[in-house]
Amino acid sequence: MVDGFPCNSHLERIFSSALLLFIHLQFRSSIVLNTFTSIMLCLDVMHSFKPGPWTVILAALVLFFAWRMKKFSDGLRAVNFLPGKIVMFQPYAFPGQIFPTTWWNLGIDFVWKWRGCLYEEFDNDTISIVPFLWGSPGIFTRNPEVARQFVLGTNAGFKKPESASNVFAVWGQNLLSANGDAWRKHRRIIGPAFSNELYELVWDQSCQLYHEMVVDERWSSENIIHVEDMQKQTLKLALLIIGRCIFDFPLSWSEPPRSPDGIMSAHEAIHTVINSTNILLFLPKWMLHIPLPAFSKAKQASEALNQFLYSQAAQKKYEVHSNSSQSRSDLFTLLVEANESQGKLSLEDSEVIGNMFIMLHAGHETTGQAISSTLVMLAAYPEFQEEIMEEIKEVIGLDHNPEFGSFSKLKKAQAAFQEALRMYPTAHLAVRITTEDTIFSTPQEVHGSASLLLEKDVQLTVDMPALHYNPRYFSEPEKFNPSRWYGVSDQPESFSAFNVGPRSCIGRKFATVEAVCFLCMLLRDWKIEPLVKKGMTEESWRRKLYDVKVMVTLSLDEVPLRLTRRDFVAS
Repeated sequence: MVDGFPCNSHLERIFSSALLLFIHLQFRSSIVLNTFTSIMLCLDVMHSFKPGPWTVILAALVLFFAWRMKKFSDGLRAVNFLPGKIVMFQPYAFPGQIFPTTWWNLGIDFVWKWRGCLYEEFDNDTISIVPFLWGSPGIFTRNPEVARQFVLGTNAGFKKPESASNVFAVWGQNLLSANGDAWRKHRRIIGPAFSNELYELVWDQSCQLYHEMVVDERWSSENIIHVEDMQKQTLKLALLIIGRCIFDFPLSWSEPPRSPDGIMSAHEAIHTVINSTNILLFLPKWMLHIPLPAFSKAKQASEALNQFLYSQAAQKKYEVHSNSSQSRSDLFTLLVEANESQGKLSLEDSEVIGNMFIMLHAGHETTGQAISSTLVMLAAYPEFQEEIMEEIKEVIGLDHNPEFGSFSKLKKAQAAFQEALRMYPTAHLAVRITTEDTIFSTPQEVHGSASLLLEKDVQLTVDMPALHYNPRYFSEPEKFNPSRWYGVSDQPESFSAFNVGPRSCIGRKFATVEAVCFLCMLLRDWKIEPLVKKGMTEESWRRKLYDVKVMVTLSLDEVPLRLTRRDFVAS
């Protein structure tokens, strides 16, 4: 032995002890017996040679790996030995989420990077992912029939896990984070606000904000515009639409909403909070005072957003009490009235703020990213851009603002938006968990048995990118092809960008109306083309179409565009 490191005979004894420990943990149900056995085996190893630092470390590693062998075996049994990936860490839990996607770690962006190959590896549309070193086992699917069982709640054994809900409940319980009766309460309060009156307002405000953008961004005097990242414009558009139409905030393009202290705009605060979710959600509050740039910015953004939300809620309460608010039943008024009322449909202060946050976040982040993606793909596939332009000429003309009545006739613009959402589903995961030992069915044509028994607490995930790129349901899925949606009146099961079932996105039509109006206004005035900058080629620009950021949402990274005024092109 050197410095307490055991010799070979001692190593053999340690590993034989680990094997005995695994056998005891695997086949004995008594917790007391398991604990007693573990302690006795450790003492036996420790007394077999002179203690030292290496001895303690090695003994700890032996115990850890014996415990993980037990957990790994339990994980395989929990998913009923469904074929799938064995990985070191669960991809959406620490530490797996902080490491990149490689051969030894899935990482949070594996759903995008491996969207076309992971399921083919196992010849199955539903697979298991079982971590060896850390994390819980799970099931991932790209099959719409299996997804329906998970998401629609056709089986009482599935529910949305608290870990998924907590991400969206930072500011308080809300429509997206609530479950069961609490979710039904939020839906009943919020639902009436999403009416044709609201959609017409969204259309009109989208037209107005387009004109404001052109003036304030100084596009009106230019014939050619270089845009490094269109998301900056579309995210701002979506935030202002939410602010004006949902919350009746007096906002303009040139003056984005700010917290009362004026330090940070609401737009910047929301983005920083969303990008700092792990810091704000999982770290103790005292750590935010550590002088690190990421911590300081997250703390500042959290405080600025908190001030902004509470100040706006206080102003709306004053308007409701003084009867000075507008007569229309905007969402903000409904939330405040529920806060003031008693009974089953009342809301706590934190629930009002929670719903304000989730509408500002989910309502603008996803829509803004999707509009930007649509514009990028129309630049990459100009033939569909010209088809939309012909539709614009036919339906709304070239010399006046379109009216909301035109929305239903702009089928090709709607199809382009839907196709961009298929290719880049912003809400890229739908997660459920088994609340009890549960049986779910897999289609007969999928390799494997027709039914599968899962143990309690198994995480179930609908993999939206893999579903939307599944060649069973979409031919040539890597190609942007809006024509696949021409003449399709109802959303197919295989398209899940807005989720499905009773918990489908309440803002689906809101987002589509906003997107179609803005797309038509922009495309009517500007031809959108790839911006191939110095040092780039057309091919390298096109490779950017696969550069995706996966965080709380999935979105394209920066893709530069060139906008050329159409009357300038014609001349």
